[in-house]
Amino acid sequence: MRNYDPEKLANSRREFDLIKSIPAHPNIIRAIEFIATDRWTYTVLELAKGQELQDFVMNTPMSRQIIKSIIG
Repeated sequence: MRNYDPEKLANSRREFDLIKSIPAHPNIIRAIEFIATDRWTYTVLELAKGQELQDFVMNTPMSRQIIKSIIG
């Protein structure tokens, strides 16, 4: 957030709280911490090992089995 806007900050905080409230699941990255400064907001997320999803999709043939493993 480049300019301090209390409404945007509140929306960002609510979004973080919603994400943090999602029950643990092996296919969902956990939200760890929300940090707000005068200029920026940061959301700290669990480290996801592996490659970017976009790179995987662009470089991997998509069989039904792979699609099912990504979606669900």
